[in-house]
Amino acid sequence: MTAARRSLAAAALLAACTATASGNGTVPPEYLAPQWRIVAIDGQPFGARGTIDFSEPGRAFGEAPCNRWTGSYEGPLPAFVLKGVAVTRMACPDMKEEARFLEALSAMTEARTEGILGLKLTGLGGRSMDFVRPMN
Repeated sequence: MTAARRSLAAAALLAACTATASGNGTVPPEYLAPQWRIVAIDGQPFGARGTIDFSEPGRAFGEAPCNRWTGSYEGPLPAFVLKGVAVTRMACPDMKEEARFLEALSAMTEARTEGILGLKLTGLGGRSMDFVRPMN
C-alpha cells in the first residue's frame, strides 16, 4: 500500500469509526469475545484475516489482513464510530484485502450481536461487515 493510500485509509477511519461503551463505563456482555473474526463484507465472503474487539471500555482494536489497528470509541453500543485509529505499517500479499477491510470499517456506524455467535456491523450506504465469535 502506498503512503497515500495508507493516509487515505487512516483518514477515512479517523473520520468515521468509533464504538461506544455503556453509560456505566463497561462493555455490554453480548459484545465480549476474544476478537470477533470477520467472515463477510457487504454480503461477500472475506477470506483474509480480520478481527474487531470491544472488550475494553472505550477502546476498539483488532487485526486487518496485514496489520494491527487500534482506536477509541465513545457512547453506548450499538451505535459506534471509531476515533483516533492507528494502523501498523507492514506490507504483505493481502494488501488489497487490507484496504478493503479498513475502508469498510471506516463506514460502520452500528454494531449488533446476532445470537451468541455473530456480530454485524452496519453503516453508511447500506454497507455491512459480518463477524463470528471464535470457537476456541
